[in-house]
Amino acid sequence: MTREVDERFVDPTVGDGRRPGVDGSRQGSAAGTMPEPPPMAGRRVILRPVYPEDYGFLYSLAVSPEIGFRWRYRGAVPAYDVFLRELWAGILVQFMVCDVATGEPVGFVVAHSADLKSGFAHVAVLMSPPAMGRGWGVEAGALFITYLFATWSFRKLYAESLAFTWGAVASGVERVFREEGCLRDHEFYQGRYWDLHIAAVYRTDWERGAIARLLARRGSRDSEGVEDR
Repeated sequence: MTREVDERFVDPTVGDGRRPGVDGSRQGSAAGTMPEPPPMAGRRVILRPVYPEDYGFLYSLAVSPEIGFRWRYRGAVPAYDVFLRELWAGILVQFMVCDVATGEPVGFVVAHSADLKSGFAHVAVLMSPPAMGRGWGVEAGALFITYLFATWSFRKLYAESLAFTWGAVASGVERVFREEGCLRDHEFYQGRYWDLHIAAVYRTDWERGAIARLLARRGSRDSEGVEDR
């Protein structure tokens, strides 16, 4: 993707009165004008659809020793054909996360188990090991949450985090998201049981814009802590 194309997209933390802000609204636009789509690219990453040529990359994430235990299979190694059959099961929408500069895939965002009647869905961000700790997952998550709230009438979006990654995001409780609950000693890994924290991003909080400013400050330095569980 060329730089000229990149500049058509809006950073998820900035609204300029002509394009969508972090909540997808058209700030300063006249009533009745055609709304613009939510931004799909930020300073460092872009979200794009999943294509068949991405399946190998996604399978490598699913079976990776470094991060596979955090994802759907929890360290198990499914057969490739089984992985393909289950890739879209229960999924509302999912995107590849790509490096804006090179176009290369660096991660994955997904919304699953959506309840459109009650107004919620579950979201996850999974980054490849080289992309972790660079703030890219924070930016990808901000873009994805903006997209979901702009596209569906969700009240809130849930994410789950095991205790050993919860510390990386716990400082955002009440400022970025709300902790909805904690399942004590819920999952086994590396010889012990770990708590599973359940957090939620509320539409009302997201649209206030305070979260956008916080993500702008944190995005360049925070590691990714809330990933697919």
